[in-house]
Amino acid sequence: MANSRTSFAAMLAVGLLVAGSMSSCKKTDETVSLDYSTKKTSADKLLSEISTSSATMKADHQKWMADLDAQAAKPKSDTAKINSSKQDIRKLDEELAKITALEDSVRMYENAPTDNADNLKTANDRLGVNFDDLSSKWKTLVEENGSLQGSIQTFLAADAGKASKADSGKITTVKTTGEKHVSESGKKTTTTTTTTTTTTPPHETVNHTPGVPRKSAGTTTK
Repeated sequence: MANSRTSFAAMLAVGLLVAGSMSSCKKTDETVSLDYSTKKTSADKLLSEISTSSATMKADHQKWMADLDAQAAKPKSDTAKINSSKQDIRKLDEELAKITALEDSVRMYENAPTDNADNLKTANDRLGVNFDDLSSKWKTLVEENGSLQGSIQTFLAADAGKASKADSGKITTVKTTGEKHVSESGKKTTTTTTTTTTTTPPHETVNHTPGVPRKSAGTTTK
């Protein structure tokens, strides 16, 4: 009788231990599941932002390239700075391609199997790591893109100003000539030709003979 009671008590203790363990696992699974769901919501928001902003970024890069090419075709443009800026744009495009690869990783772990506790934990951990990496690199890219945009806009305005200043020092000469002709019908006609020539005036240099004073206008030296 005593042995039966002892055996029953042992079985009851084991049962309570198993039940407590199962309850603890269930609570843990619920915590991980909630964390995973929260990370997915944040990831979806970031992916949507990147999708919209990256399209705008690519369009901006194409425009910057076109503006730099147009400036390079102008006389006295700073081709070294133009080439450097174009190289910086290409580097941003390369970083943007890396962002796309990270987006794919985030999406993969958003849709990873979570049918058991181990798979759920793995999906949650990997989603967290890839999301943090994507968020950090995207923030850096946005900052670098904004900085380069300001640099290019400042340069284009300054370089265009230099070209305009160079053009303002040129002299434009317009010459019009007329030639008279007699048509077969006996009517007199005149053909007018206009020629426009733009030149840059040379710097005027005045040579003085050493030791000989210059004469002032209206003064006679005896």
